[in-house]
Amino acid sequence: MGFSVVGLKIDVPTWVPFIVSFVFFGSALLGVSYGIVSSSWDPMREGSTLGWNEAKKNWPVFWQSISGGGSRKKY
Repeated sequence: MGFSVVGLKIDVPTWVPFIVSFVFFGSALLGVSYGIVSSSWDPMREGSTLGWNEAKKNWPVFWQSISGGGSRKKY
């Protein structure tokens, strides 16, 4: 923000960098999440091009593992 104020003499509101960072970080997070769930987790089966069928199958497993509903042993 320093260059835009000093070099270009453009007054940028302080909330603009936060919104831009939030949008880019959020889209990166969604992209990584979709990349994880759209891959084929079964090594014997080939996945599709965009992975939509795999994503539909893997989303419930993904959310169940995050929520702690997995079959982990508790000590």
